[in-house]
Amino acid sequence: MKILFVMRTTVYVRNFESTLRLLAQRGHDVHVAAEIYQLLDKADLITRLAADHPQIHHVVPPKGPIDGWTLLGEDLRRSVNYLRYLRPEYREAPKLRRRAVSYAPSFILDATRSRLMRTAPVLALAGRMLRTLDDALPINTVVFDFVREQNPDLLIVTPLVEPSAPQSQYLRAARALGIRTALCVYSWDNLTNKGLIQDPLALVTVWNEPMKREAVELHHVPPDRVTVTGAPNYDHWFDWKPRWTRDEFCRRVGLPADRPYVLYLCSSKFIAPQEVAFVRRWIEQIRTASPLLAATGVLIRPHPQWARPWRTADVGDLPAVSIWPLEGANPVDADSRAEYFDSIFHSAGVVGINTSAQIESAIVGRPVFTWLTPEFRETQEGTLHFHHLRHVQGGVLNVAETLEEHVAQLERVVTPGGADAARCRPFVEAFVRPHGIDVPATPRLVDAIERLLAQPRPRPEPPPWYAGLVRSWLERFTAPLVREEERLIRKEAQRVERLADSEARDTQRAQEVVAQVRVRGADPAQAGHVAATYEDVRMRVERMKTAAGPAADLAELAPLRHATPDMLLELRRYGALVGGSNPADYVDVPDAAKRQLRSHLRRLVQEAGDGLRVRESPAFGQFGLPRGDGVHTADTLMYFEILTALKFGAALPDVRKPPRRPIVWDATRDWGGFAYQFKTLFPRVTYVISAHPDLFLLSATYLRLQFPQAVVRFFGDGPADRLWTELETVDFVFLPQTLPPGAQPPYVTLGLDILGLEHLPPAQIEQHVRAVFDGGATFFYSALPISGAAGSAGLRSALERCYWLHELPVPQFDKRESLKRWSPTDRDDPRRVRRRHIMGWRKRCL
Repeated sequence: MKILFVMRTTVYVRNFESTLRLLAQRGHDVHVAAEIYQLLDKADLITRLAADHPQIHHVVPPKGPIDGWTLLGEDLRRSVNYLRYLRPEYREAPKLRRRAVSYAPSFILDATRSRLMRTAPVLALAGRMLRTLDDALPINTVVFDFVREQNPDLLIVTPLVEPSAPQSQYLRAARALGIRTALCVYSWDNLTNKGLIQDPLALVTVWNEPMKREAVELHHVPPDRVTVTGAPNYDHWFDWKPRWTRDEFCRRVGLPADRPYVLYLCSSKFIAPQEVAFVRRWIEQIRTASPLLAATGVLIRPHPQWARPWRTADVGDLPAVSIWPLEGANPVDADSRAEYFDSIFHSAGVVGINTSAQIESAIVGRPVFTWLTPEFRETQEGTLHFHHLRHVQGGVLNVAETLEEHVAQLERVVTPGGADAARCRPFVEAFVRPHGIDVPATPRLVDAIERLLAQPRPRPEPPPWYAGLVRSWLERFTAPLVREEERLIRKEAQRVERLADSEARDTQRAQEVVAQVRVRGADPAQAGHVAATYEDVRMRVERMKTAAGPAADLAELAPLRHATPDMLLELRRYGALVGGSNPADYVDVPDAAKRQLRSHLRRLVQEAGDGLRVRESPAFGQFGLPRGDGVHTADTLMYFEILTALKFGAALPDVRKPPRRPIVWDATRDWGGFAYQFKTLFPRVTYVISAHPDLFLLSATYLRLQFPQAVVRFFGDGPADRLWTELETVDFVFLPQTLPPGAQPPYVTLGLDILGLEHLPPAQIEQHVRAVFDGGATFFYSALPISGAAGSAGLRSALERCYWLHELPVPQFDKRESLKRWSPTDRDDPRRVRRRHIMGWRKRCL
């Protein structure tokens, strides 16, 4: 019989390879309609299948002009899918709910703002109304003609459960033509993390009983139409054998063969968008915590759909660590599958956040581990399918709540005789092969399809009786949708063009990193780390700007928005973009200027002692005037002055010996130099920085490179209250200057204003000062302009409402007159105006 299998792209062929082969072997004529996705389907699996089996054919789905009725139907289905995420079962899934919001049309978002609209009866009624309207819309004529010309005995779709459910058009065309319909659920997360099944189907195939419950309870599919088959995409792993010995494999991937290794399996972009930085920190933390793990190898396998961040990542500074394959690999042929299988088979155990590869590891029989870290809480415990890994038949995951527990688990697995894979078999029997560990899933899926084909062909379904009335009312909404779709198509074409350029830049940057550092005689491994750190910060800055609300770009930092490797290696020099010292000012400096700078440094040492003096860091483009055993600039002198003021103002004892970990909150326009000095002097401090998000391209990158072991948090990575969990281990927290609700620290030990507050509107100044005061800070330091600077009056007024202000007698370096190379136009720069060192002492009552 003829089967038309409609897939969204050729990427989906992977999970049904064995099914397509067996259908062809049993004599069925199978036509796969799928868009070619060359980026993620480089092996071109469907072409190979068609070459192996004459009964398998690949057809490209039809394309026609933009159809307003189709767009309206997609909006209605997006709305129904959005409503599901307002239900109680998704209350603890904030990231899934945010994603649903991003897909939802504005009319449904507006309609559900009130609490009444979010009650269960109203949501159910709204869902039924939206589906009723959708059912009345005409079928896309291009799709209808395609299905009629194909005239299959059965139409199968996958994945179907997308936000707009575009494959619904194929199902409606099939029902209108009297053709049997089925859904083969693509993966284990499709029924909980995606959209709803909104069309009646004769057959829905799922892997196991938990997924059947999801189809029945969450999607309201009649139980007698759901068939449990097992997971056909995993059948081949049960009979697979290693291709290489362990020694051969370790040599192949660049790991020492004389020690065990742990395999880290990366997750998708949605689950772990900043996984490069996490994996580096994870390796460093487990190795610092355990001498046994310090000698253990680590093999990192990038996710095939999110390998891009690993292209410029470099782990050369971490011994016995390898990224392989660097570009990621979809295991769809014999060679890629052998490499994938052997990476699991020869490992002592597998670690991951939340990925299908953990299931494959269980099939191979390797213990699987995960660590519930705050940064991934939303995509671990905040996703319903993760609980399958934790709870089905006792769960396959060895879950750790703390680093100590995670380290203890890994120590056992790398100790000879300590590995325990007892969790694997019960889970695999229940989740992957529920009809028996030796009963493959593919024949059961094909049997279910053939049983459906044996049933009588259904009658063609006419449109509902009310269709004409509904269409006449809804037709006015179609034209605006067509115009908007045309605009989005143009925008997408531009995005694709930029993405292609970006891909080329990434490849070039990865090559330039090594080439440029070799010219400098620097370490290529460090250069790769620098590039990866910058890319991670840039991604987090973009997310912060989205989460904090619209803000104009900081024009001064435009050169750093797409920093080249050469720029990153000289990052310190870009402090001049935001008023820091300019490297050019320290070339051919007049002797008089040198004497003045060194004289002022001596005065500060005499006043405050040498314990607060921090030299310029030698890394990332150091410049300045040499003095004794270090190099200094006007920046280091200003920072020394501020530290001296904090000492004179009696603020430092609270930082040195507090009853709890100090939190220092700095509202800044600084390039990161003062935070570097303060954290160098007081490493036990949690240093919170409020600034324009663009500034973090410079300061956060610089600080993370200077403190590679530091634990950092960025606003926008998750709920605001998660910023402040496990504070005893957090070194830096980066906040937007707009200070969104819930973003302020739970308490504040010391407030700092390093040239930042005067740039803000009065209301924001007042909000920040009051937040520091409400946090309990006894002291608030500010470098107030003596006169003339915009915002200084409002800043003083806000400070005086909460703190008694005192000017501290700190010797000041006249930066305007010392280095003559500064041009007259620079004299209005806020960093170079004359300032007072002001210390605010907390008022007992307001």
